[in-house]
Amino acid sequence: MIIMDNEKREYLEHDSLNQMVKKSWDENVAIRVSDLEDATDTSYINLIMPMVINKVTEKTNPTSKIIDIGCGCGFLTNMIYKNGRKRITGIDISPVSIEYAQKSYPDILFLCDDICKLDETERYDLALAVMVLNNLPDVQGFFSTIGKLLAVGGTLIVVLPHPCFWPQQHLKDSDFVYSKEKPYEFTFATQGRRDYSSLVLYFHRMLETYLLYIEQAGFVIKDFCEVTEVDTKRNPDILCLELMYMPTKEEK
Repeated sequence: MIIMDNEKREYLEHDSLNQMVKKSWDENVAIRVSDLEDATDTSYINLIMPMVINKVTEKTNPTSKIIDIGCGCGFLTNMIYKNGRKRITGIDISPVSIEYAQKSYPDILFLCDDICKLDETERYDLALAVMVLNNLPDVQGFFSTIGKLLAVGGTLIVVLPHPCFWPQQHLKDSDFVYSKEKPYEFTFATQGRRDYSSLVLYFHRMLETYLLYIEQAGFVIKDFCEVTEVDTKRNPDILCLELMYMPTKEEK
């Protein structure tokens, strides 16, 4: 009988979940591209993307090195590139997404890899994770890895569905309980498209879990912004965090 230690078991579990995430976004690429290029994902086009580009412009200059984590088909990566930030790299776990990005935006470097397994020799001034952490099985490993990729004083911009409010709106038919942290499988949709072909995984964590891992990895919160997609909604849909990497001597 082979007894597997907890670390090995956790690694295999994360890897299995990553394969599911990869498969679902591989199958959704064509619709996602259309949703962005036709501007039918109005929340992303009119709210999230301008907010992120403004923050990137504010926090960087044309010589800054930037990495866009979970870049998907490269739409946002290219918009940032066109905005004068040429030293940007996109990374995504979905090979179909990266293939599309490389063909569509050949002047930009795109990598197909798991961010938690990326070579840690590169150092970036700013990292982006836009609507990504909700797709990651290992968010603690994510923050730890980004700490190794950023220069001290570097910026991490995180945008994600608000963990306190978004699930209550979109996981109504599930057994959702806020204090129960687990992946939920659901049909991805935007305000303009309801025909995404593959179910996706939403990894729910409590807000305090995110804040704990942020602190443990040596990040300091510089801005905490809760955003509502439309004025008629009572609760915010989106959470945007601006983090600065300021590790202690031990964390370096």
